[in-house]
Amino acid sequence: MTKAHNIPKPAVFLSTDSKLLNAYAISLTPGAAMIVIGEKLIEKTTDEELKAVLAHELAHIKNNH
Repeated sequence: MTKAHNIPKPAVFLSTDSKLLNAYAISLTPGAAMIVIGEKLIEKTTDEELKAVLAHELAHIKNNH
């Protein structure tokens, strides 16, 4: 459980799709979710920007978006 967000810890996957300059969250069931991050996004962002992206995706999971 992620304490800051009070949600189950999502699985995180890296996409090697060279066109994916993005990240997205998928809720599989109420207790299971995953975040997919494009490898290109990781290469093009700073650590602080990447933290913001991950926080954004966690918010989607928490709010069932």
